[in-house]
Amino acid sequence: MAELKPCPFCGGKALAWYCTFDGKHKALNGTQKLWGMQTDHHLIECNRCGIRTRVYKTKKGAFNTWNRRAEDGD
Repeated sequence: MAELKPCPFCGGKALAWYCTFDGKHKALNGTQKLWGMQTDHHLIECNRCGIRTRVYKTKKGAFNTWNRRAEDGD
């Protein structure tokens, strides 16, 4: 899996989140846990400004969306 690019808005560090069916959110870096939605999903969030992707069923979908930039031409 590709490295996450910095936040496109503030340059902050991106955190990858995964939520299991029982609602436990866990940062993929293993440092934080939160409670949330009752379904498996992935999202990426900036640790500085809080901007985040929508919820994705796959890690790849969340990573691809976060890393996409306007200058990529997509």
